[in-house]
Amino acid sequence: MDDLLKELAALEAATSFLTSTPSTSTAAFVPVSTTPSKGKSKSASASISVSSALDTLLSQLEHAKASLSAGENTEMVMKSVVGGVEEARRAVEERQKEGAKAYTEFGKAVDKTFNTGLPSMPQLFASPTARTALDRSIATHLIRTGTFPLADVLITESGLVLPPSTAAHFRELHTILTALKENNVHPALAWAKENADFLHSRSSQLPFKLHRHEYLRLLLSCSTPAEARIALDYARANLTPLYPAQQTDIQLLLNAVLYLPLERLQDSPYKDLARDAKEGAQELSPMFTHEWCARMGLPNEPPLEVIADIGGGPALSVLETNRRKMAKARNEWSSVNELPVRLLPCPHVELPVPVKHRYHTVVCCPVVREPTSEENPPMLLTCGHVISKEAITRLQKGSQRIKCPYCPVESNANQALRLYF
Repeated sequence: MDDLLKELAALEAATSFLTSTPSTSTAAFVPVSTTPSKGKSKSASASISVSSALDTLLSQLEHAKASLSAGENTEMVMKSVVGGVEEARRAVEERQKEGAKAYTEFGKAVDKTFNTGLPSMPQLFASPTARTALDRSIATHLIRTGTFPLADVLITESGLVLPPSTAAHFRELHTILTALKENNVHPALAWAKENADFLHSRSSQLPFKLHRHEYLRLLLSCSTPAEARIALDYARANLTPLYPAQQTDIQLLLNAVLYLPLERLQDSPYKDLARDAKEGAQELSPMFTHEWCARMGLPNEPPLEVIADIGGGPALSVLETNRRKMAKARNEWSSVNELPVRLLPCPHVELPVPVKHRYHTVVCCPVVREPTSEENPPMLLTCGHVISKEAITRLQKGSQRIKCPYCPVESNANQALRLYF
């Protein structure tokens, strides 16, 4: 993709006529020789933009007209005009050649990046039920991402009927997130108090992080340790119940009182607390969103966004490429179009998706062609690839050195680490 963007930039530069052009009022008449040197003319004309060449030619024609009107030698004036026209023609031709070359290179870059067309698909969302489901998915996505005015327009124009609680829940979420951006943790603390049992069952750090941030805010508003009574009272009321699980962190928070005011705290062993007080709210928003989605039984990321990130990338092209390879090898996919464990002649299918969308709750070993289990767990080789424990045993063949089935790297079987999901 970087090569494609590079070629696109070159194409834009080669075909742009918006480069700096001299003003016609200041362009001087420069007589041009009618017999320029071969090696010099090409480089000189190639560096001149089309607009500059035409403006210079126009200036020369106006100057020649004025010279003829003044009675100057007609032959000399005409030679200069002919030379100017020839130079402008060469400049325009060179720029056209550069544009054509850049266009060709960009086309090659596109073909190289997207070397396989998408598979032919039947018309999607043709039935009223499918279109309604699509509208509902988009409207829910807009509501979840906080684009409420646009979601209201879509719901009105499409005639959708969504449960009132859907918008109400997400409005509550975005109200709390907005408050966190404004360094106000009280709405989030109120929500955490209402869902204390749920957060406790998950051993969530959210209540402690929220109280910690509020304590630091109160603490850093004080100038001397004597003025820190409000912050200490807040810690006694809200951090004391959390002390058994957060003993070390709470002790650091209380010891920071000795290094007030803020200027002194920033030069102390507790300087990280000063940074957390300023930037901590940014870290609280993702944590709160994660816990809120878990409480509502929703995925942490909007499903439509995940689909766009994965499906909108080259994933479909990769799958189509491997489907065609299998067709040539007479090893078609099954009737339900399931993704095979092993594609021939390609040893595995690796979809180029963002790191945050790489989910490995189930690992299928490419060697034994079976999902891993407790008896046959996934093992991480030193090269970074994952196979099953049984596969390592098969690949050893009586030796401790094994060759990775994905890449040519050899490693020691004893250095493989078990993965837990």
